[in-house]
Amino acid sequence: MILDNLLIVKNYDKDFKKYVKIAAFDLDNTIINNLPNRAAEDERGWVFRYKNVISKMNNLHTEGYLVAILSNQSGLILAGTVSKFKRKIKRIMKNFNFPVIFIAALYKDFYRKPSIGMFKFLIEYHILDGNIDYKNSFYVGDAAGRSHLPFNDHSDCDIKFAYNANIEFYTPEEFFDEQPKSHKNIEFFKIDSYRNEISFDTKNFINFDIVFVYGNAVKYCGKTHFSKKYFQNFSILRNPQGISKTNEKIIFFDVYDENLIKKVIRNRKIQNIGVFHLSYDKKVLKYLKRLGELSGKKSESLIENCNENFSSFFDIPIISVPFIFDDTDFSPELRKISQLQL
Repeated sequence: MILDNLLIVKNYDKDFKKYVKIAAFDLDNTIINNLPNRAAEDERGWVFRYKNVISKMNNLHTEGYLVAILSNQSGLILAGTVSKFKRKIKRIMKNFNFPVIFIAALYKDFYRKPSIGMFKFLIEYHILDGNIDYKNSFYVGDAAGRSHLPFNDHSDCDIKFAYNANIEFYTPEEFFDEQPKSHKNIEFFKIDSYRNEISFDTKNFINFDIVFVYGNAVKYCGKTHFSKKYFQNFSILRNPQGISKTNEKIIFFDVYDENLIKKVIRNRKIQNIGVFHLSYDKKVLKYLKRLGELSGKKSESLIENCNENFSSFFDIPIISVPFIFDDTDFSPELRKISQLQL
């Protein structure tokens, strides 16, 4: 069934709200491996990654664990393959003669790892009185942020999910194959350390007739927030081709065309121009991208050295803007997400 943006598949009929500890697993490259040249939703295109997957999970059930599989699967909706994927999961679940619940986050929202929406769902609906044994609960996943061979993980969302849920983390190699620890502890990113006041003088901002703002990402890198906070009487124009000769104060985002910039200045007879570059490091940009995804906002790929062209066109100083974390306008849910390790 689909409930609140989650795909839920169970191999049992009755819910038992009796558990106090959770043993949760990722799906792909942890419980199963998808076969080469087979679609991800192919119900027969997979094998268990380890021979002892069933026995290890059965032992956990015997020890009183709620056994769960938690997976990010946002591509299913776009591809229109939810029904096919559900049949695949049911085929996998038939191998377990003990209760197992599968949950997939179908969208990029609060439920998607490394956010802990799926974990909160388990606690609410399956943990006795909501009193979970955090000390003995754990998560197993392959996305541990390892950049060394032979792993080269695609992400670090699994290890950060475990940290955010306040439970232990294991890689599949550690849990099923009893190999030595291969992952490092997560590198903490403290977003609250960026709550400083802006470090440059803003009193002259009111004198600008037109403002160009550049960021290191196409979307969700702070340009709109910066503009609305410091240029409240300006209009944001995302398509400079439609510029008029009015005296309206305007902000442009990421304009790189030299001829277009000259046209804007000439048509408006502009004298006072402000150029700002949001000088955010890669850790901040990664954080903003994930925060955007988990809050349902589309984020696009990063752009390097986006302001160099402008400085070569015109003799106008570029004001470098440091990242300032400001959650004043966040919803309560987004504020909670923003405090996680993303």
